[in-house]
Amino acid sequence: MTHRPKQHQLEDLSRVKYNLAIPRNWVLRDKDKDYGIDAEVEIFDSNGLATGLIYLVQLKATGSDDIKVIKRVDLETSTLKYYEKLDLPVLIVRYSEKKYFFYCKWVYEIDFAKIKQGAKTVRLNFHDEEKWGHESPQKVIQYLKKLRLVRSGDFSLPVSTFIEINSSFAYEYSQGSLLAGLRKAMQSYPHFVRYEREKDDCLLLVKICDRNLIVDLISIAQFTANEITHINKEEFFEKSVQLTLFGLAATLVKVGQTEMAANIFLDKTLIDGFFKSNDFLHFYIPILLKTSKYSDVIDAVCKKMDSENNNFLETITTLSMLKVLDINDQNKCFKFQQLLDKSLENNIASGLKPAIGVSHYNLGNHYRSRSMMKESLFHYLVARKFHSEYLEKYYYYEELAGVLFEMGKFRFSARLYEIAIQKGAPESTKPLYADALMFSGQYKLSKNVFQEYFISDTEVHSEWYLKHYCLNMLIDMTGLENQVRLNKKAIGAINFTKAGTPSFEDNLMVAINLDALCSNAWFNLGIIKNKSSQKEVATFCFLMSGLINKGDIESWVNATLCSLNQADIDTLWLIVSTAYFFNEEDYLISLYEELALHPHEMHTLVIDLIEMLLKDYKKPNEPRVARVMN
Repeated sequence: MTHRPKQHQLEDLSRVKYNLAIPRNWVLRDKDKDYGIDAEVEIFDSNGLATGLIYLVQLKATGSDDIKVIKRVDLETSTLKYYEKLDLPVLIVRYSEKKYFFYCKWVYEIDFAKIKQGAKTVRLNFHDEEKWGHESPQKVIQYLKKLRLVRSGDFSLPVSTFIEINSSFAYEYSQGSLLAGLRKAMQSYPHFVRYEREKDDCLLLVKICDRNLIVDLISIAQFTANEITHINKEEFFEKSVQLTLFGLAATLVKVGQTEMAANIFLDKTLIDGFFKSNDFLHFYIPILLKTSKYSDVIDAVCKKMDSENNNFLETITTLSMLKVLDINDQNKCFKFQQLLDKSLENNIASGLKPAIGVSHYNLGNHYRSRSMMKESLFHYLVARKFHSEYLEKYYYYEELAGVLFEMGKFRFSARLYEIAIQKGAPESTKPLYADALMFSGQYKLSKNVFQEYFISDTEVHSEWYLKHYCLNMLIDMTGLENQVRLNKKAIGAINFTKAGTPSFEDNLMVAINLDALCSNAWFNLGIIKNKSSQKEVATFCFLMSGLINKGDIESWVNATLCSLNQADIDTLWLIVSTAYFFNEEDYLISLYEELALHPHEMHTLVIDLIEMLLKDYKKPNEPRVARVMN
């Protein structure tokens, strides 16, 4: 005979009883119990119209008549954390078979910060005020409406606030005196908080209990200031309210309302307190710099740097700005430069040479990221004069080499990359060295360095494979292993009046023998080879033109189209990914337009293939670097 466990019977009973306890115009639906959710409740108004308010329920029933057992329940930590992440709020409902009543607690009301690390279960304790009663449905509606309001961001400052005092420890103040004193201090910040006398009407709950100040935004975000009795008695109310406002800002950040939080942190009466906390600075400066208030943040930091030497503030702001800086945003670049200039100014005033060197180095990095190479070079060179340790660092030579490469000083660049490698630069420096060798005319040595790099590194960018391939082809075709490049003479040697004649190809080879990296010569040679159906050679010629002049979209499109005739998907992928890396959507637009000019049933397949190849493409991010003292 089948026996049904008592606990299963209790769970079914609790579901029935809870369905009876909620209003008749609410609908309780059973849920599958894969994750412990027993039911979903949707709230309709008295006219039967949907309110859009829905919550989930986990029922935990007990047959004990011991009130201590009734008022507690143990749940798995992983389950509670899962509930916390759900879009719909979860109500934990404890049913007593013997007492015929429920205790209820929102998962959001659980203080996860107090759960011991590694704890597999959490004990929830219910309080008398959490017993389900005739006012509970209205409280549920109020809470769900506030939750929807906060999550949607459809609210503004000042935030409705209730104060709850559960201690009378503070300097022997009575609870009434504490409450009145805090309310009075709050009146100095009417643009941030608005005190309300009804707790259920408020979004923000401020609690003083067990020597702590707790700021709670409708249970979904909390902030705790511990041991507030350390505050001087004369400043207690003002400092406690300032902590409350910092707590409000912190909880606003947690719910995504960073703009409102920025207004609080940057308030002229609060910002000094904000700057005094390294924990606040470490966590919130990066967030504030992502808001529309980033300019105010930089101005405030620069002002603070004038009044005191706060290396931590300067460092965290500099590093944070690097994370959010968009070099195409001129306003942000200007503000970042303002910060770096202020750092240099202060370090010069201090007379500390290494610090001056660091400031020049960071300005060098900044100008380099903005492609202002002459300015970058100046600051890099000055940096070594004040901070000679840079001369022993591989990264100094690597970054200097990168600037010289962009300035067209390829031989100097190659030499500095070589020094960087000798001083311990990572393998990722080798292809940069090979690139500089290639553009300095040392084709065979460049090819060999690329080959060494392929052996030592498994994650190779497609650009390097293509350059190695082209160097092989170049040496085979021309016999040139190294060359003093005469670019101006090569360009002048091209006689376009011969275009379309048999002698034009010979004329182009003359130019190439003067400068094997003459992009005009390779492009026109590609046209000739393509017309004579020498598709592989034409692909190589267009690749040379594109790799020399990375923004030459026509060369990349032609190289792609020629490669389609070679039935080599690996080569196609190398070309497409490299062309897309340099030119992004502009390349694809030109390529697809060209395919559309010559309709063919295969072209749709080609486009689909290219889109499939690019589906998982991720453009490598160039790391942004700042140097700090020590």
